[in-house]
Amino acid sequence: MDKDCFDGRYCVLVVDDEPINSMLMKRYLKEMEIDSVVASSSSEVLLEIEKCSFDLVLMDYKLPDKTGIEVTEEIKKRYPQTRVCIQTALESEEIQECVDSGFFVGYISKPFRRERFFREVRALLPTN
Repeated sequence: MDKDCFDGRYCVLVVDDEPINSMLMKRYLKEMEIDSVVASSSSEVLLEIEKCSFDLVLMDYKLPDKTGIEVTEEIKKRYPQTRVCIQTALESEEIQECVDSGFFVGYISKPFRRERFFREVRALLPTN
């Protein structure tokens, strides 16, 4: 994994199988001057994680082949320090327990609201 993929700027991995959601998050991150990479399946996520160390992963709960929890488990086996935030419209006890336990560093609810998204992402990025 290459640690310096993005010239010192923050970089976020956007994981969502809905192109409109990915496009919206990517646009919002660009407005925040944050680089981003998009993945739409668990296999794409794992390929991208191998290439670069991301400051944050915005993980959709429902992917075509696995849940965001399952994909995050795979990520954390290899890279336990990876910061993953779940982003979903679904509310469940399982998701809340994952956030409360620290498995996910946060929860961003859909539909996205621009200012709230900005505030939540800024709060989740690591400080240097």
